[in-house]
Amino acid sequence: MASSFLVFFKINGRHGAHTHLSCDNILLMEKKFVLDYFGGISKTARALGIKPPTVFNWTDPIPFSAIGRIVMVCPKAYNVWKRRKDKEKREGSSA
Repeated sequence: MASSFLVFFKINGRHGAHTHLSCDNILLMEKKFVLDYFGGISKTARALGIKPPTVFNWTDPIPFSAIGRIVMVCPKAYNVWKRRKDKEKREGSSA
């Protein structure tokens, strides 16, 4: 049975869309990748509509709530991460 959870948050003071994300198909994201993708803590926070201390205090891998926010606000970032992990998996299995 796939476990799932509801992601709901505010973006720029407005309620964002909510969605169900399945834990079975979500890839954990490394904090370094997210910060590099957006250009640092402040730019990541601005892009995701959260405060910089929240980003600074993320663990590695980043929390599911942060991944859900990235999927909703900037799906391209998650897709880049997913393609990168898929490529690593293919290269690892062919070695």
